[in-house]
Formats: sequence, C-alpha cells, structure tokens
Amino acid sequence: MKTITNSQLEDLRRAAKRLKKDLGITHSEALERLSKEAGFKDYHNLQKSVDDPRPYQGLVSSVDDELKRVPVKPGKIWFTLDIKDADVYDHETFPKRWGIKEDQAKLNAVINDLVKAFPNLVRDDTHPSFEFGNWQRVFSLSIANPKNLLDVVSYVREIFRWDPVYVFQQNTVYDFSNDGAGKDYQSWLKEFGLKEAEEFF
Repeated sequence: MKTITNSQLEDLRRAAKRLKKDLGITHSEALERLSKEAGFKDYHNLQKSVDDPRPYQGLVSSVDDELKRVPVKPGKIWFTLDIKDADVYDHETFPKRWGIKEDQAKLNAVINDLVKAFPNLVRDDTHPSFEFGNWQRVFSLSIANPKNLLDVVSYVREIFRWDPVYVFQQNTVYDFSNDGAGKDYQSWLKEFGLKEAEEFF
C-alpha cells in the first residue's frame, strides 16, 4: 500500500491552499484534486496512508503544534464546514453523544454582521454576506473539557474527516482556510469581506 509521511501531508495541505487561491475553488476541492494527482482515490484515503499515524487520523503539522498552545475559553464554540463537505450530513441524525448541532441562528448572525460591516455594498451575489451564507454551514460544538484548540479541530476531523473552515469562540475567529491564526471578530469580518471582494474582482 502506498504511504506518505506527515511532512508530505503538510506539504500537500499547504499546496492546496495555494491551489484554492489560484483556481478559485474550495479548499476541499483542492485537497481532493492534489490527492488524486498523488495517486490516491481521494483525500480521505490519503489521510489514512500516513505511515506515522498519531491520534485523530495522523494529521500532525506545524499548525497543529501551534493549536496546542491556544487554550479553549469557557463558553460556546462554533465551527463551520464548506457546504460541499457538509452537504452529506443531516444534523438531525447526529447522535447526541457527538455534541454537535447545526446552528442556523449563528449563521444568520454572522451574515447580519457582514451586512453591517459593508453597508455600502450592493446585497447581491458578490456581497460577503452572500458568500458566507451560501458556502458555509455553521455548527455548535459541546465536548467535555477540551484542553486546547487542537482538541476542537481534531474532534471535528474525527467526525467529518475535514478541518473546520472557521472556529468561533467568544470574540475570536480562527481561520483554517488560511493559517489557522486567530483574529478579533470585527477584524475578521472586515478581512473576510475584503478577501471575497479581491477574489471576485
């Protein structure tokens, strides 16, 4: 069976981020494309081929090392998945033990905040609120005593086999479509809108 190293997996994930920007596709589509080019059926099979498996499907990278140092604050946690990755999941069938529920109210709240952040933009399919509302599904997450942000991300990986796109906790947003760095919520709203505007034009 063909195998890869953790280092090669990290290289592929970085390449997927570049491909996403270059081709204007989702991060998931970029991962799938690169996995097939590397000789695997799909990204899930590539993940399972890591020859140095560690907890949570062996997904260990420099980003993960950073996430270990980010404590999880008390309070509710939300995460988003790209709608193409999440569309096969019916949240009403999730077992209670998962502690995951789709949260339409949070999705609507972020959409409304994006509208407020860009009041002068026409609300059509180029508006940041449209991009977020049409391409993200938002879930609330309740797991027992997560020690750090890696615990949260690893749990999402274990259930869905994808990294979350964004994780929201208190007033901070972690962007996993980029480098996983945390940003103040208001700053993230502005950056999200400007990024979408640049990609559209």
